[in-house]
Amino acid sequence: MGDRHDAYSDVDLILVIDDEAYDAFMRERLALVGSWASLVAGSPGSMSASHV
Repeated sequence: MGDRHDAYSDVDLILVIDDEAYDAFMRERLALVGSWASLVAGSPGSMSASHV
């Protein structure tokens, strides 16, 4: 990235979840992100999912 980041830069995390694990992951996703509370900020709208 070089020096292109600034105080407002972020990192997007995209996860690929196996179909069998999808429902369990969706139930636990907020707890998972909450365990990173000192590192991560987010909103429910940014943690929505698309199941294809």
